[in-house]
Amino acid sequence: MTLKKPDATAYKVGGYKQIMYVDAKTGNDVMEVCELDTGILVARRERSKTIYGATSQWECTYGQIPSEKKEIETIELSSKNPIFFRQDTPNQWSWRVRNIPYPPENYEVTVDEAKNQIVVRTRNKKYFKRIDAPNGEKMVPSEVNWNWNFNALVITHNKPPRVIAQDKDMQQWRAKLPCKEDNEPDCKTQ
Repeated sequence: MTLKKPDATAYKVGGYKQIMYVDAKTGNDVMEVCELDTGILVARRERSKTIYGATSQWECTYGQIPSEKKEIETIELSSKNPIFFRQDTPNQWSWRVRNIPYPPENYEVTVDEAKNQIVVRTRNKKYFKRIDAPNGEKMVPSEVNWNWNFNALVITHNKPPRVIAQDKDMQQWRAKLPCKEDNEPDCKTQ
């Protein structure tokens, strides 16, 4: 089964290929950032329309949000707060929680089969997170593994063969998509 490829526009921005398209299932605007030559996905951001028709803020759904330099002092989250993001490998879905300093015996990683989610909690009740299955795929408890090193918890789940084939197909599509030069990144409306 081949996936229907969206009508997309790609730009070369900062050494990466930035692909913009509208998701056919959800109607959300999607921006993917991938490597120029290989098409390997680095980050994905989505934004939807509100009930009043305005566009919402970009939400990072894959990869890590790059830290932005602040010109002025503002109130911001502590750098010691846990940071959660998804970063897959070719054969596994992978989620990471950084800045989580508790010893490994303190973590419980389970699968809630009724809600099709991975549940991460600490025994000292300092951290709790529900992780939805990617694209509604079935989570299998025996396929979930986790590891803790250097204040980072890494949770992995093996991908089904069908999903691996779809990911390779999308990676090839991203690599072949022609790029337009982004000469004027700040477009001005007239």
